Amino acid sequence: MTVKKNDLPIKEVLDKYIKQSKINPGFYNAKIQKIWKEKMGNSVNQHTLSIKLYGKELYIKLDSAPLKNEFHLSKDKLRKLLNEEIGSDVVEKIHIT
Repeated sequence: MTVKKNDLPIKEVLDKYIKQSKINPGFYNAKIQKIWKEKMGNSVNQHTLSIKLYGKELYIKLDSAPLKNEFHLSKDKLRKLLNEEIGSDVVEKIHIT
């Protein structure tokens, strides 16, 4: 009997599976929402009405004009933060409404 050694770490195997499967959009939506809640804090979360990923575009709906303005000015920084946390270039464009 021959025993095969696993050459890939489990993270790489899961990443490949997620990229190849159809659970990608739902998985990344859930992951982005979790990251948003953790990184933005309570004050931003209280004013966040929705956050959805469609393709590679992220739509964030806020109920605070000052927050909207602040996020409009820092969309690139926010995109980089989210992609870094996810470990992949999932978000290419952010829309704030």
